[in-house]
Amino acid sequence: MQLTKLNTKYTTLTSISSISKEIDCELCGIFIPNYNVIIVSLYRSPKGDFKIFVDILTKLMEIIDYRKKQIIIDGDCNIYFNTSETNKVQICDFFKTYGMYKLVQFPTRNLAHLDNVFTNIKHGLIFAKPFDNSIGDHNQEILLNVKINVSKPCNKLRIF
Repeated sequence: MQLTKLNTKYTTLTSISSISKEIDCELCGIFIPNYNVIIVSLYRSPKGDFKIFVDILTKLMEIIDYRKKQIIIDGDCNIYFNTSETNKVQICDFFKTYGMYKLVQFPTRNLAHLDNVFTNIKHGLIFAKPFDNSIGDHNQEILLNVKINVSKPCNKLRIF
């Protein structure tokens, strides 16, 4: 995960990392208070247990305040999103129950569509585009035009 705006203040969310389970669902996350956004990166090995993956994602959604914060969850799920396999349908339905949708509509590893970004940011305010950096075996997703609500502090106190 890379942030391109310099001097972005963030907090590491250790509570997210603590629920990770190697191979099945590895997580890390940050909170960016100026934008009221939580960004979570995840990895699930192809050998990972899908049920454990979903269980950990359920715990993740209990930890983050998805109703009051803007959420971006990205990573390599090792699920074939360009098919109608059961795991793909189940994980998309899972995120829909939390008001989230998938952004990536293109192959991320050769012709396979293994990586994705899920968000609750309003449609049209965030876009994913492919980017081949020729470093790894997966193409990267670039998030463009992220126009998220900025939390502005109240500078005045009004007493009625």
